[in-house]
Amino acid sequence: MKTEKFEHTFVCFLDILGFKDLVENNKPKELEKIYKILLQKSVDVTTKFWINGEMKTMTAGAELNSLVISDSIVIWTSNPSPIAFLKMLVSVHGIMFATMNSGIPLRGAISAGQLTVLKSENNTTVFGKGLINAYKLESQQNWSGCIVDNELIEAYRYMTSDGKKTKKKSDKSLSIEDIYFLLEYPAPMKSGTIEERWVIDWTKLMNITEENDEEEKYEGIYIQDKGVIDSFGWHNKNTNDWRIQAIIRNTLDFWAYAMDYDDAQMTEFENPEDFKKFMNSKKK
Repeated sequence: MKTEKFEHTFVCFLDILGFKDLVENNKPKELEKIYKILLQKSVDVTTKFWINGEMKTMTAGAELNSLVISDSIVIWTSNPSPIAFLKMLVSVHGIMFATMNSGIPLRGAISAGQLTVLKSENNTTVFGKGLINAYKLESQQNWSGCIVDNELIEAYRYMTSDGKKTKKKSDKSLSIEDIYFLLEYPAPMKSGTIEERWVIDWTKLMNITEENDEEEKYEGIYIQDKGVIDSFGWHNKNTNDWRIQAIIRNTLDFWAYAMDYDDAQMTEFENPEDFKKFMNSKKK
């Protein structure tokens, strides 16, 4: 048996919403197809292959590991480097976009901590504080979305800051604000509270290609509001429940905010504070 121990690494825990109906209301062959073609393929493609442009170069060599079991997806990095963090973010973003489009909405969280992985010929076991941290943060939310632990945001900023002694001059790390699929948003929690958090924006997938040495071309694919609603009911899942309806409403609220955010970015604001005021007004 092979044992891998990580003193501190990034961990994502994703939960499949509507899993009980998914299993009970589909025949075994249909369920196998859902897992193989829609779910497992989404995880494999986004954790092993990459988008074009600068991000592909920046994340080269950052290995991701994944495990899909029952209603859960666990993803972890092999080290806690800024590059590994970026690859984790983009992978989770791609998975959430693909699964929402496939009728498998997810809820998740990205955190960090100690992790142990036991691998044998027929089994993989994952446990540790990092997984617990991600699971606890995921289970507190009341929507289809993914929160990034605040501590990770601050750690990434520190690791990529100009003041960090170990930062190399050749590093080309993106700032948090430059990552197009990260947004600050008042995430809805099961406790009824609203917490301002950094979250994954799964509403769009941008393909970034280099036009020339100085410019990049952005082409986006967007999820529509009807697609979000339909996703919760696809594969014979029941949505006639007030708890599910609350999750759908919260998810649609985020979708609308993300769309407004994109519109605002295309509007010229002479003062950056005007942009912040505009987006804050959309959170109310």
